[in-house]
Amino acid sequence: MTEDYQCLDFDSGMPPANTWVPNVKETGVLELVTDQVRSTPNSLHSIAWATPPEVFAPDIAHLTWTSSGNLISSVNLATDAYFRETYGGYANGYVDYLCVTLGGTKACLSYRYPDSDTFSVTFPTLPPPKPFCDFSYKIDYQQWTHIEMSLSNNGVLTINADGTVMACPSGVTVSSGVSSVQIGAESIEPRNWGEVRLDNVVAYIRR
Repeated sequence: MTEDYQCLDFDSGMPPANTWVPNVKETGVLELVTDQVRSTPNSLHSIAWATPPEVFAPDIAHLTWTSSGNLISSVNLATDAYFRETYGGYANGYVDYLCVTLGGTKACLSYRYPDSDTFSVTFPTLPPPKPFCDFSYKIDYQQWTHIEMSLSNNGVLTINADGTVMACPSGVTVSSGVSSVQIGAESIEPRNWGEVRLDNVVAYIRR
């Protein structure tokens, strides 16, 4: 068994853009901050604002690490996350915060509006691209939560939040291929907005 991995604590700045590719669109914000951190001195601050109805592009503020290769058994992400409650937006809208992709299947931890305090696992690449299963653990706002995500090649996403574990099957077997880890907010139509701080990121691909 081999692993490709990345570790980020943001203490010495942003990661190299050719390794963790930044994507900021519309009025999205992606920056280092010192006001709320899990480990000093910095954390990553990401905001996706709700765009007006006449704007069709989503707000995006995230970093993506991509790796290719076959015989991948799982793509994994662990991070400390500090969520600010999502305000306003459009009915049934949601925001992706953390995503892992294996082959043609992408799985995300998403916030759903107007059901406040509701996080879901979504599979955006599978129809229908909307919240797929609610996460039973109530993730509290304005405090740090340790979150681990693992998408295996049997199509099951396992998520662990402060020791509470849930498995969410996509219903498909995942083929090996290009894999990625995405951290940061992305608003999904109907528009919504969300804000997160991330620290102590560990991403790895297990072969």
